[in-house]
Amino acid sequence: MNKQKFRIHHINFFQPEAKSIHCVAFENNTKKLAVARSDFSIEIWNLSNTHFLESVIPGDPSSSVEAVVWCNGRLFSCGLQGYISEYDLLRLVPKYSVPVTSGPAWCQGFNERKSLLAVGTEDGYVCLFHVQDDGVDFEKTFDRQEGRILCLAWHKSGDILVTGSIDTIRIWNVHTGHAKDRIIVGRLERNTETIVWCLAVTSDLTIISGDSWGRTSFWDAETGTLEMGVRSHKADVLALCLTEDENSVYTSGVDPIVIQFTRVPTQRVQREGRLQWVRSMQRVLHTHDVRSLAVAGEFLVTGGVDTNLVLSKYPPKICLKYPPFIQSQLTHIAHAARCILLQYSRKLELWRLGDTTGENGEDGDVLPLSSNVKKLIELKIKESDILVCCAISSTAKWLAYSTTEQLRLFRICLEEPNSPSLKKIRSLPSICLPAHQLVFGPDGDILVAATQEGSLQVLELHHTESIMCHSMPIPKEHNSSVIHIMTITTSGRHLVTANIAGYINVYNLKEYKFLYSLPHYVCPPTALGVNSLMKNIVVIYSDQRLVEYSLEKQEYTAWMRQMQKDRVSLGLSRYSPITEVSFDPNNKSLIILHDDSSVFLLDKSCMLVEKHTKQTRSVHEKDINHQISPEVKGRVNKLVRKCTKFKHLLSFNNLENDEFVAVEITPSQILDKLPPLLKQKKFGT
Repeated sequence: MNKQKFRIHHINFFQPEAKSIHCVAFENNTKKLAVARSDFSIEIWNLSNTHFLESVIPGDPSSSVEAVVWCNGRLFSCGLQGYISEYDLLRLVPKYSVPVTSGPAWCQGFNERKSLLAVGTEDGYVCLFHVQDDGVDFEKTFDRQEGRILCLAWHKSGDILVTGSIDTIRIWNVHTGHAKDRIIVGRLERNTETIVWCLAVTSDLTIISGDSWGRTSFWDAETGTLEMGVRSHKADVLALCLTEDENSVYTSGVDPIVIQFTRVPTQRVQREGRLQWVRSMQRVLHTHDVRSLAVAGEFLVTGGVDTNLVLSKYPPKICLKYPPFIQSQLTHIAHAARCILLQYSRKLELWRLGDTTGENGEDGDVLPLSSNVKKLIELKIKESDILVCCAISSTAKWLAYSTTEQLRLFRICLEEPNSPSLKKIRSLPSICLPAHQLVFGPDGDILVAATQEGSLQVLELHHTESIMCHSMPIPKEHNSSVIHIMTITTSGRHLVTANIAGYINVYNLKEYKFLYSLPHYVCPPTALGVNSLMKNIVVIYSDQRLVEYSLEKQEYTAWMRQMQKDRVSLGLSRYSPITEVSFDPNNKSLIILHDDSSVFLLDKSCMLVEKHTKQTRSVHEKDINHQISPEVKGRVNKLVRKCTKFKHLLSFNNLENDEFVAVEITPSQILDKLPPLLKQKKFGT
């Protein structure tokens, strides 16, 4: 591979507000992880292969999300507004809401059979709901207790429910609704109450609790006595979780150290046939309060105030940190106008990129600017609106955004550089629906919207502001999943869409009809791009498989077939998903990929393995070192080049010729906006 040189517009002034994680929930059957943040949005992550963000349910400022739970692929939440909500995972909006008996709801949980949902409320009630196929029906309320119910846990039998509140743990008989026992957890200071923040129950009726004194306690539910109590943390224990085999429990909280307790046999309890809980290991995964823990297969999922979603396991020691925003489409480039649109939670900003007269320089040199970057327009969103997505045309003459309620379109005039204007189009057809994906055609004459109803709408844009809306048919079997990627070819003739179910469809935008689908693959795609020079579709799936498909011939390309024949692995990161595909307009063989922190340059002109080589195994690093000749080894190393100079990369896309735009959020930008750390006395201070 010849050495590639690009001029890069390095944008690090984009500073969206990072939202802390309130709670997480994992479902083992679907391998889906729900992450609720402080703006009450809920992220849906797919953990089946490389972990990636599938979709986001926008948060409603008038509501609240204090707990999320899964039930056979269905997602439920409760909050301080006093309602239980189930979500439509296709439309990405609440499907319905059911009020609880009294006031705000703090916690919820399903029994083992997923037939009953228990909700703990502010006024001390446990509300029980029966889960139906089309909703939830109120079953009954338990006896009222004094003080709010902050946490609850089901026993596997489904007959016993345990709740935690101020100074007290109660054990309930689910059939009668009466408390069969009460445990007083005890105070360390007479006038300071003890708050039980989190609970878990094992099959042998051991209750595990975490409280506001930093204690992790193990109780015998049959006798109501304390088996073991450890002041494991220096501040409140806000979260704990039990592994599926019930041999380990993890705790964390305001003191952000994650501590593991493991059950082991000891001489003292071996005669009784029980195991002893011992503190076995601790990890420092976060800088601030940890608010939620969950076990997802072999990984421990943690999240809290520092906004990072962390998946870790040991052994082997692996820690994966996913910062906010990285897999969200928050930046959009207007190539012809040399502008970039930045999406914040409450506003949109349009910036004109800088320019330089410098053409040559060494790697890493900063070229002198002939014109500086400049903010042209700032468009604020109404307080009552919830911003979902936005887009800008290549010429920066049209701007569109969608809320959860409606689509809005604006015409931009940049002819007066000192006073750019923005005009709202009020003549949109009434059939235009809210969208969760938007993309303009290359000439700015059409706007394609993937609507909340699962349909595709095409708006014809005219200078006279007469807008026409067309709907395109979607195959029925492909209409049961969210469209999360859309792109239009540079000719403006074809639209390519990809959904969570792994279906990639090609549409004719001139005739508004469906053309064909790419061969279906079991994994969902994480990134997609169209090479206008080669007229090929390049797709990266969640298992890091790369596919190149000819748009005109409707078949895999010869290069792709050779890759499959030789079982070639590109050596991409196993745990970091590829989030964007772009191309070099001056080199038709170059494919540019990027993940959170790396940019990969893939040169198709470099053959991995010579035709006469009888290599059939995947080309991994150990194969390169031990099973391939030095001559072929050199050719393999030239296929993919990697650049790791970035930290948190939101976008890396071509502007024109050899110019690329890199949008980066540095860790310090996130840390600077976080609250102060827990003050801890250290040695010598």
